Amino acid sequence: GAPRRAGATPRTALPADAAADVDYLVTDSLDLDARPPVVDALRNPRDGLAAALLAVAARVSLANFVGEYSDGYVRLEVLAVVLGALSAAAAAAQCATGYLLSPNRRRGVVDDRTVTAFAGAYSLAVSWLALRASEACPPSLAAADPACAVLAIAVFAYGALAPPLTLAGAYGPDAPPLSPTETLRARGLVAIGALGAVFIPDCIAFGLGGADWWDRVSDLHAAQRTLESSTSLFALFATEASMVAHRVGKTGAAPFSTIVPAFVIVCFALAVAPCGAALYWLGDDISFFSFYRD
Repeated sequence: GAPRRAGATPRTALPADAAADVDYLVTDSLDLDARPPVVDALRNPRDGLAAALLAVAARVSLANFVGEYSDGYVRLEVLAVVLGALSAAAAAAQCATGYLLSPNRRRGVVDDRTVTAFAGAYSLAVSWLALRASEACPPSLAAADPACAVLAIAVFAYGALAPPLTLAGAYGPDAPPLSPTETLRARGLVAIGALGAVFIPDCIAFGLGGADWWDRVSDLHAAQRTLESSTSLFALFATEASMVAHRVGKTGAAPFSTIVPAFVIVCFALAVAPCGAALYWLGDDISFFSFYRD
C-alpha cells in the first residue's frame, strides 16, 4: 500500500457521493491502503475530451521537436483549438450542474468549482489566442479582436492574481484556512497563472492593433504565426494535464504529493521542452519583443 502517516487509520477510497467531510482535495489520500484504478477515477465524460486533446498535444510536441511545420501542423492547431473549446464547454456544463464536484466550499481558487470554472475559461482564452495567431484564423474571428482580447485579459489576470491571493489568505474571515494539501495545490496553480500572464501583451496588441497589425507582423516575421499559435497551445495542453491530475487526486487514485511532481514532468514534456524546440527551429524568422511595435 501507499506510505502511511504515523498513527493514521487505513482507509479505502470513497465513492463520489460519500460524506462531504472526507475530501481528498483538502486532506490528500496518503494513508489510503486501497486506491481506485486511475481509469476508474477518470469516469467524467470530459476525460474523453482530455484524452483526445493530450494525444494531439503529444503529436504537436513531436512536430516541434523535429521542426515539422507543414500544412499538417496547421490542421493539428485547429484540431487542438476545437478540442480546447469543447473542454471549456464541458467545464462550464460541469460547473452549472455540479456533476462530480466537491460539495465543500473552500478558499479562493482551490475550491473545486472555482478551479474547474477557471480552467475552462483559461482553456477557452488560450484556444482563442492560438486560433487568432494561426494561419487558419477565419476573418470573422479577427473582427472580434477587441471583445475577445478584453475577455482573455480578464482570465489571464485572474489566473495570475488568484493563486497568490489564495495563499495569502485574502478571502475574508469566513473562508476556511488552507490545509497543507490545498497549499500545495495553490502553489502549483501559481505557475499556470504566471504562464497565462505572459499572453497579456499579445491580447493587448490584438485588441488595439487587430488584423492590420498582425498582417504586418506576419509579413516581417514569417514564422511568428506558428510560434504564437504554438505557445498558446502549449499553455492549453498544460492546463488540460493539470485538470486530469486534479480529478485523479480528488478520487484518491494518487496522492497530490505524488501528482504535483508528476505534473511538472508532464508539463515540461508537453509545454516547456517543445517551446524551446520551436524557438530553435523558428528562431531566424521570429521576433521576441519588437513585433509588438511593428
